[in-house]
Amino acid sequence: MKNNFLLISLLMLFQFFVLNNVIFFDFIMLFPIIMIFILFWMKKDSKTNLLFAFMIGVAFDLFNNSLGIFSLALILIVFFRNLWASKIVGEEKLDEINVISLNEIGSLQFFYYSFPLLIFFFCFLSLFESGSFFSLKNFSFIFYSTISNYVFMIIFQLLFLKSNNTNEWR
Repeated sequence: MKNNFLLISLLMLFQFFVLNNVIFFDFIMLFPIIMIFILFWMKKDSKTNLLFAFMIGVAFDLFNNSLGIFSLALILIVFFRNLWASKIVGEEKLDEINVISLNEIGSLQFFYYSFPLLIFFFCFLSLFESGSFFSLKNFSFIFYSTISNYVFMIIFQLLFLKSNNTNEWR
C-alpha cells in the first residue's frame, strides 16, 4: 500500500458515482468507504482519524442527501474500532501494526474484529433510513450487506495488501 491517497480517492469516486445508485437484489449495498476506516490508520486516540471520518461522511452525505447520517456513522465506527481492536488484537500488537488485515492478525481474529463493526454500521444506517427497524426487509438488508462488504474487504486485501510475514508459521 504505497500510495494510499490514490487508492482512497479511487474508492471514494467509485462509491460516490457508481455504488450510490446501485442496490443489488434490493438488499445489498457495497460501501468501500467503510473498508477504509476498518482497515487503515489504526492509531489509538487519533483526532485526525475522527476528523477524516467526519469529512468523508459529510462528502458522502452531500452526494446522498442524507442529512448527516453517514458522517455520524463513520465517526462512531472510527471511535469504537479503537476500543474493539484493542480487545480483539491486544494493546501490545496494536501499537506495532498500521493496517489491520488478514495477514497481520489472522483470519479468525479479523472476522471477530471487522464483522461486528460492519453489523453496527448497517444497523445504524437501517435504523435511521427506514421507518420501521424491526422488519424482515431491514434484517435482510443488514445481513446481506454485511456479508457482501465483508467478502469485498477480504477480496480487496488479497488483491492489494501484501503479507509481511513470509516464511513464518501461524
